[in-house]
Amino acid sequence: MVKRLFDIAVAAIGIIVCAPLLVVAAVAVKLQDGGPILHRGERIGRGGKPFRMLKFRTMVPDAERRGASSTADDDPRITRIGRWLRRAKLDELPQLVNVLAGDMSFVGPRPQVPWAVALYTEEEKHLLSVRPGMTDYASIRFSNEGEILKGSADPDGEYLRIIAPEKIRLGLRYVENHSVMTDLRILLATARVVAGADPEKVLALPAGSGNGARKRPGARSMTSLRTPTELQVGKNVERIFLECADPVEVRLENFPKYVRRQHLKRFLAMYEVMKLVLPVKGSIVECGVYRGFGLMTWAKLSAILEPENLTRRVYGFDTFEGFPAVSQQDTGRRATPMRGDLHADSYDELLKLIKEYDADRFLGHLPKVELVRGDIAQTVPAFLAAHPHLVVSLLFLDCDLYESTKAALEHFLSRMPKGAVLAFDELDNPQWPGETLAAMEAVGLRALRLRRLEWDPYIAYAVLE
Repeated sequence: MVKRLFDIAVAAIGIIVCAPLLVVAAVAVKLQDGGPILHRGERIGRGGKPFRMLKFRTMVPDAERRGASSTADDDPRITRIGRWLRRAKLDELPQLVNVLAGDMSFVGPRPQVPWAVALYTEEEKHLLSVRPGMTDYASIRFSNEGEILKGSADPDGEYLRIIAPEKIRLGLRYVENHSVMTDLRILLATARVVAGADPEKVLALPAGSGNGARKRPGARSMTSLRTPTELQVGKNVERIFLECADPVEVRLENFPKYVRRQHLKRFLAMYEVMKLVLPVKGSIVECGVYRGFGLMTWAKLSAILEPENLTRRVYGFDTFEGFPAVSQQDTGRRATPMRGDLHADSYDELLKLIKEYDADRFLGHLPKVELVRGDIAQTVPAFLAAHPHLVVSLLFLDCDLYESTKAALEHFLSRMPKGAVLAFDELDNPQWPGETLAAMEAVGLRALRLRRLEWDPYIAYAVLE
């Protein structure tokens, strides 16, 4: 009730105070090309109810028939006046009317187009339990959304891949924890960002909780080119899996029915890398465990292919709290990662799974898999001090970031004999330049005979010579 009264009062005052500016903007839009002043885009509101969200029209009159619903800064449909309105964030002012009418609130998850809401999981539908807002955590985090999408041939696909998962995560965090004080902090932070402040510094954005910011099992790039139709396939398979009457264990035993080809290919690629490691003495080190796809793949392949190799350990390094820090070298073409991104609270679950893994393998009474929790730049030196005997036969780097990748290379490379395998997951990836820069500085690309599997474009590996 307090939130609604606040919305009504402030929206009414805002319309009165901003009336001269609204009139000037409306006249400018009309004089630009004689088309409609307002764009009335269909959005989905609280309870799944559709409504028309008002904005000053910033694009040519028939824009919806001429392109995607996601808009990059270089979209040719944007008019000259529209570009100025977008840059000044004035195109959103008519939404004061939506707030006054009760379709929206000042603060809440941004309203989405129907096709995007149709892709929501049951969990994500909780976003529809509150009124959508003019601003929220995600509006601050992605205040440069148009810049992120700039140059994309498929803005809707890029939006779904890069922006939507994090928007959903932040939206769910707001739904779970919103309060009057939270709304006031977000409004103040939004005003500062509009005035030119750094989004990362004006407000501590919530770290991940597994509710969004999704990454594919093992690494992120495998979903990078998915279209909305392909994303819907994942939702459909999930529904079929949940509807199956078989016990879950039986469904897991028949996993090829449900697992998509991209993830099967990922597993097979790791199998090929593992075969290179079998004759090499030393343990396996994975930096960047995330949800554990890679870690448990190495562990299970070792149990299958070399059940008596009791000295080969599998060590997994991760904060399990998202990125510990981000450096200038990590700024990519499509997005700028932030501290706390790609959080996966999988540590406790992995400990339980490792226990069951040990119970189901030969020599299971001897430890095989160890998790090392914390910032890699700090945990690796301490780990090596406690494990002076360590020899590394496979170093698999999936940190994504510059500092962590460089620290791992600097500390582990000297412990890798000839024939050991050094593997990367994000080399030559414009979204994650930090990994390439770290490799160039720590080892030098000319020193590596980098290879890839013919049927997998992501994993790069080198057998040390």
